[in-house]
Amino acid sequence: MNHSIDTTLSTQLSVLAQKIQSANQEADTDGLMARFFLERHASHVVWQVSCANWNWVTQNGHELKQGNFGKLAALGYSIWFSSATDRDLYASMFVEGEKRLKQRELFPADQVSFPNIPSAFLGIVLGTLALCDSKDKTELMSWLKQVLNEALRRNNPAGFTKLVYDYIGTRLDKRTLSIPLPDVRCTLVELALFDWGSRSGVFQVAAPYQNPQNLHERILTLACSVDVSELSAGESAVVWESVTSCLSSSIHDRVLSPSHVMQLLSRFESAMRRWRWDIDGKAKIVRWNIGEEREVQDIVWLILRSVFDDVVDEDSLPKLGHSSYKTDFGIPSIGTLIEVKFSRKREDFKRIEKEVMEDAIAYLQADRLYQRLIVFIYDDSASVQEHALTQSALEKLPNVEGVVIVSRPSHLPEATKQ
Repeated sequence: MNHSIDTTLSTQLSVLAQKIQSANQEADTDGLMARFFLERHASHVVWQVSCANWNWVTQNGHELKQGNFGKLAALGYSIWFSSATDRDLYASMFVEGEKRLKQRELFPADQVSFPNIPSAFLGIVLGTLALCDSKDKTELMSWLKQVLNEALRRNNPAGFTKLVYDYIGTRLDKRTLSIPLPDVRCTLVELALFDWGSRSGVFQVAAPYQNPQNLHERILTLACSVDVSELSAGESAVVWESVTSCLSSSIHDRVLSPSHVMQLLSRFESAMRRWRWDIDGKAKIVRWNIGEEREVQDIVWLILRSVFDDVVDEDSLPKLGHSSYKTDFGIPSIGTLIEVKFSRKREDFKRIEKEVMEDAIAYLQADRLYQRLIVFIYDDSASVQEHALTQSALEKLPNVEGVVIVSRPSHLPEATKQ
């Protein structure tokens, strides 16, 4: 990322921060929505938006009891942010007001009602979710689901509003939502909210081979060109959170690379010094078998998953012609596949070379998400004289990043004797 882009993003983030701060006032629903999106970030912000205090509740008690949706949304957010003890203090007031709200006309002609205002709708839902389990909570949750369905039917929302409602739906139904990556027509705010939702675990990318890096690139590109001063505080918050996360991911991707995978796997042999295979005579004998390829895959998974968050297990690649292919692990963030092989005897190296030579092209042509292949071979026979020849042959293949061959540690018996 060059200096001019860094400067532009820094300026844009400053503008977004100012928009967020402008709504950082007690009971401001837009400011409360901003705090919600930044719940895991922006720890440096001194939030002043919560209204979970007796002074505010007393002053606004009449409107709360009458079901004023703006006041209830503000209290709902504030209950969500509060400790369990403080939640109990204001829960009865919130429930009483929400029950009164149920009796109101929710879709008036002027459209001034919480189902039509994403920040208000989210606040009321969060407040309800924060309640202790009870008959009231169950009834209110059921009612909110009906309201959401009716709002979707009447308004046919799109863009940011639709994604907020999608998020509300996942929280009410306690489920994840599988949706495709936003297309090229999506705005910065939509992309940012999708990114936030996917990292929060509520939005799941429908096609697992759509590269999240492409989404991050689009967010950063738009963040450099869009006039963010026109965004609301809630929209500014989700964009600020997404851009900063994308920048962190960009730094992460520069540090972690296929060569990093090679370094991790090359330490396999020395790490096996602590692999348990107790000798006879101990009171409690522990022996961790490594007799099949799947057991080696389990170890490799532990190694990779401890560093890479996006490791995909047994990644089924799209079909190429009439055939489909399955490799052991994929790491989409660095475009790398890892294939694990198990050699029982010296003669197996020839078979492994042939399998990799046949499959490598198919692996990498089947989908553009992956550009490199790393081969990991566990040699149970400890035929070290074959290692250099096999490594040299496979590393000559196009797009093979590297080959790691390790031998069975001496304190483990051969697989056939375990």
